[in-house]
Amino acid sequence: MNKSTFRRLRAALRRGVREARLAWQPDSYVDGPFEALSAEMLDASRTIRGTDCAPAILVHGVMPRSGTVYFGRLLAAHPDVESYPNLIWEMPLLHCAKQIGDLQSDFIAKYPQNEERFAQHDFACLIGSAFIGYLHAQMTPGKRLLMKVPLATHLAQFALMFPHEKCLMLLRDGRDLVASTMKSWPGRDFERVVADWRDAAHHMLSLDYPLYRYEDLVADPSGVLKSVFSATGLDPDTYRFDEIADHPLRGSSDYVDSHGWDHVDKPKEFRSVERWKSWSPRQKERFKRIAGDVLVEAGYVADHGW
Repeated sequence: MNKSTFRRLRAALRRGVREARLAWQPDSYVDGPFEALSAEMLDASRTIRGTDCAPAILVHGVMPRSGTVYFGRLLAAHPDVESYPNLIWEMPLLHCAKQIGDLQSDFIAKYPQNEERFAQHDFACLIGSAFIGYLHAQMTPGKRLLMKVPLATHLAQFALMFPHEKCLMLLRDGRDLVASTMKSWPGRDFERVVADWRDAAHHMLSLDYPLYRYEDLVADPSGVLKSVFSATGLDPDTYRFDEIADHPLRGSSDYVDSHGWDHVDKPKEFRSVERWKSWSPRQKERFKRIAGDVLVEAGYVADHGW
């Protein structure tokens, strides 16, 4: 075999491996049918998380760089909301759903007679409600708890782990999210990040929790917030909508090198949408091949002609 033939075969093999890798969907996005919680656990969880506490507001972004920091800051400005008690800035508990399921399985394996006492996801509910109760214990009585996490993994199991709380989902245009990710972490693999957005966004779109777009939040924060307040029962009349423009910038990939994640004044020319327009034709084609259909499904484009 000459060198030219070898190179062609090696390139074809690498393409095949890459396509297979990008087509794989992790188990965290393909949750199966849900088993009901036991009546005993559902009743106990209400007491554990606090019977006098209104539903916590738990924001889930599609993945990192989705805008949950900005969304969280806007929501935290409501006078009835208290955010991130004990300085717990993110709460990736759903991300641990598999490990919690393994814990329940190990518990039952040591004494199989316990199996009839618990429904399949009772431990998830027990741990989720206990964590919410722990956070409530750090808060001012009467305030609404706000937490966020930029992860959609196991999000379909939210109602099992947090049956008494409110879930809000935040989606962002995958092209801008990938552009921001690659700027924040240049070592990441472009195609892997695109595939991660594809899987997470598709998973979100299959769920029935309130879904908001980062782009809408940037264009019309007052309109989005009024919708959120309606969905969560917060009073819009007590919110200072006139102060939205004064919120500082935090977490932008444009300022991470010089400022870290600290607050900075928002530059007048700052723009966080349509950054993907500087992509090369090859980058656009790679995104379309991997995640173009989900971009259409999410309503960001009508077809692959962008």
